[in-house]
Amino acid sequence: MALNKALLEEPEIRALHGYEAALDKAGLKEEEVRIKEMAKACVDAKAHDPESYDALKADYDKAYAAFMNHPLVVNAMGVREEANSLLQSYESIINRELSVDVDSGKQII
Repeated sequence: MALNKALLEEPEIRALHGYEAALDKAGLKEEEVRIKEMAKACVDAKAHDPESYDALKADYDKAYAAFMNHPLVVNAMGVREEANSLLQSYESIINRELSVDVDSGKQII
C-alpha cells in the first residue's frame, strides 16, 4: 500500500494521470478504440474480403496518422515513456531486494 501511494506521488505518474484525463476529455480515448477496431477490420478484410482491404487500410492509415500526430497524444506518449521508465526502475529495485536473504544479507539468486 505504501509503495502504491509513493508511486502515485511521483511527478511522472501524476503527469500521466493528467494526460490520460485530458485524452479522455478530448474524446481521444474513444478515437484510439475506434482505430484499434479499424485495424481489426483491416486484418479481417485481408483474410476474408481482399477487395475491400485497400479502402479500409487507407481509412485506417489516415485515422492513425491524425491520431498519432495530435499534440495531446504526442505529449502523452512522451509522458508514458517517462512513467514506464520510472516503473521499470521500481521493478528493478524490488527484484534486487527480493533476491537478498533477509537474515544473511547475501544474494540468493
